[in-house]
Amino acid sequence: MALGQIVNQAKSTIFAGSVSDVRLHRVSNLTSFKIGAAHFSYLGVPIFKGRKKSCFLKPIAEKVLARFSAWKGSLLCFIGRVQLVQSSIQSMVIHNFSVYSWLISLLKYLEKGIKNFICYHIHSSIWCNLKNEFEVVMANSSSLIGNGSSTRFLLDSWCGAPLINHIQDSMQISLNTKVVDFIVDGA
Repeated sequence: MALGQIVNQAKSTIFAGSVSDVRLHRVSNLTSFKIGAAHFSYLGVPIFKGRKKSCFLKPIAEKVLARFSAWKGSLLCFIGRVQLVQSSIQSMVIHNFSVYSWLISLLKYLEKGIKNFICYHIHSSIWCNLKNEFEVVMANSSSLIGNGSSTRFLLDSWCGAPLINHIQDSMQISLNTKVVDFIVDGA
């Protein structure tokens, strides 16, 4: 070795292709290098021999999805979730995409996890609590009728409960009559 450099045997590994096991072990014993596995990661990219298999690339997808699960409890808006997905994909997966074309099954697995994260607010505890208190929310909500052209006078609950529930003789008014039909001079 030039300039007194030496090989660190503890950090050195042998990766062999079509070498017999006997020869590989002989070289390993002579050099004191470890024998490397058929697949490993280097700079976050899986290195393997043979066909692409889901088991080699799935840990990367799981690492991305694990990052999302840490954010699930946060009250992020829809756009915030999309931005988080974009930055995670860009930082963790794009590099791997440039090395390997991913299997369709893995892309679908990643896509499903991303969709679940982005649309998580539908299944969140806030939605569950709101669902349980739906009657209270509706009782304390009001309707905006605008100019009244899309609100039915008798059937829609534009002033509390639908008026048809309170009026005994509603036969003189068509069920589809709109609120706008009763507005005179804008009032």
